[in-house]
Amino acid sequence: MHPEWIDQLSAYLDGELPPEPRGALEAHLAVCAPCRSVLQDLKTIVAAAPRYTGSVPGQDLWPAIRRAIDAGREVELRPRQPPAQRLFTLRQLVAASIVFAMVTGGAVYYTVGRAGPPAAPMLVQQAPVVPGPTGLPVSARAGAAFDLAVGELEQVLAQGRSRLEPKTLKIIEDNLQVIDRA
Repeated sequence: MHPEWIDQLSAYLDGELPPEPRGALEAHLAVCAPCRSVLQDLKTIVAAAPRYTGSVPGQDLWPAIRRAIDAGREVELRPRQPPAQRLFTLRQLVAASIVFAMVTGGAVYYTVGRAGPPAAPMLVQQAPVVPGPTGLPVSARAGAAFDLAVGELEQVLAQGRSRLEPKTLKIIEDNLQVIDRA
């Protein structure tokens, strides 16, 4: 079908189309079966329209419209859609953020740690473990950036602790310990 021609069919049926566009439309209808079919459907509707008696509405809408007009507000004739539900709770988002930070940190540690063998053997000394603000251990041997990142995670955890379920809290604390041991 061709929308540019179908838009003219109503005026064509009513005899309101000027001669030049009318001739162009008739030439198109001579070669286009889908547009001829739409024209035939419109002719059927126009022929049946005078006999159509209509139907009774399922409810009287006027009283609600009148009250709304009197109250100076818009009328809502459709039932309201329930508000969209959130996909994640705040707890889930905090937990996901912490897990994301752990995975990212682990990937960076793994990538940087695999840069190649050291030029000469190095002596590794076990550094003391220092407790962080939440009581979780923060390794003193980790770099300052790592300590800062873990400290920030612990601070976010401390601020959101009261809003987390005990099971979620335990998982987060265990994961922070795993990160620290890494």
